[in-house]
Amino acid sequence: MMKKFFFIFVSFIIIVIPVISQENGSTKITIFKPEDNKPTRADIPRQQDLHCLKWNYFALIRGVFLINYEFQLKKKLSAEIGLGLTYRDLIFEATHDSYFNISSYKAKYNFCIEGGVRFYPKDFDSFEGIYFSPMFSYRRYTLTTATDLYSSYQFTNTIFSFKPGYNLVDLQLRFGYQYESFWYLDLLGDFYVGAGMRNATVNYYAGVHNATTGGTDYVSTKKQLQFPQLLCGFKICVPF
Repeated sequence: MMKKFFFIFVSFIIIVIPVISQENGSTKITIFKPEDNKPTRADIPRQQDLHCLKWNYFALIRGVFLINYEFQLKKKLSAEIGLGLTYRDLIFEATHDSYFNISSYKAKYNFCIEGGVRFYPKDFDSFEGIYFSPMFSYRRYTLTTATDLYSSYQFTNTIFSFKPGYNLVDLQLRFGYQYESFWYLDLLGDFYVGAGMRNATVNYYAGVHNATTGGTDYVSTKKQLQFPQLLCGFKICVPF
């Protein structure tokens, strides 16, 4: 009986001890993902954008197709220039047509330019942030009259050099915010408001009654206007 018990005990020890030893000294298996095996490195600083192309589509309601270009000058300072085409400013004509009667004229394409500097109070960060900007703007609009003009000595002297239309010269101060557009990460939005002083030169033909003929003579006339204005606009920008 004792021998039988001893044999069972020894058999138990032989079976159980290797199992316990294997559990205590077992090797842990870890599965690595491919990206976990990449070497670590310091973050690379973002490269600054120093140039930016812009389209001010708000200017279309003033008969202007304008493309602007902004570039950095110093740490918090940049410059902006613009060049485009003009057709006719219906808002200007609607508010001043009682003086000149130019709504019946036909429009022709001409040009416009603008330029100024921008100051970013916080810092220049790839054209993003709050800014204020003094600007100069010149827009030239050319018109041709559809009215049959009667001859007069005064009109005949200027028929070859006189061109109907109006020129708008503005001195402006803009306050704006340029930010990363929510609809596409590589675009910026540029919203601004401001105020300015406009100097307008209007060339038109004024009808003058001719007492001799009883008809109307159309005399080339130039008028100067100056008035303040409020500004508001939005540009789509592509920095690079």
